[in-house]
Amino acid sequence: MITVLVMILGLLGVVVWLLLAPMVICVDTQEKICYAGIPGLKVVLILEGWERLKVKVELPFFSFYIKKSKGKPKNRKSDRTREKKVASTRRPPVTTFVHLAWRMMRTFKIRALRLTMDTDDYVLNAQLVPIFFGLSRGNVQLNTNFQGQWGLHLELENRLARLLKTLWPFFIKHKFHR
Repeated sequence: MITVLVMILGLLGVVVWLLLAPMVICVDTQEKICYAGIPGLKVVLILEGWERLKVKVELPFFSFYIKKSKGKPKNRKSDRTREKKVASTRRPPVTTFVHLAWRMMRTFKIRALRLTMDTDDYVLNAQLVPIFFGLSRGNVQLNTNFQGQWGLHLELENRLARLLKTLWPFFIKHKFHR
């Protein structure tokens, strides 16, 4: 009985941790990496050139790379002979999805934003200097340069609970059933 109670409490603790743990999404063009993760688990996408992409999973005590599988080529005839599914007659309007996307974007918090840019136009760069100076505050740093350097470092934070809080009314109102 006690073991079952401990297991249930442990499972409940993991669920609460997943709901409340901050998820971090980072894009860095200078380092050519992009990662998403929660404390203890991180998935890193490393861009090496335009064609090669490495996926690295980092856990607390080790990390490993995920290799691309070559997979079987698909038989195109079987795709064509597949029957088309009948679309649901009750679909929410497109504006509903736009509103949902806007609400979901608002749940993200900007942890860091560093933008360094050169427009190759000296006049425009000089005009952007006071604008960027006025917009740069705290964790947002915007810079122009005259040396041809470009770079973006963006860190976003969200929690699964905030996303579910945003999605829940949408699914209740529109009752998607398959």
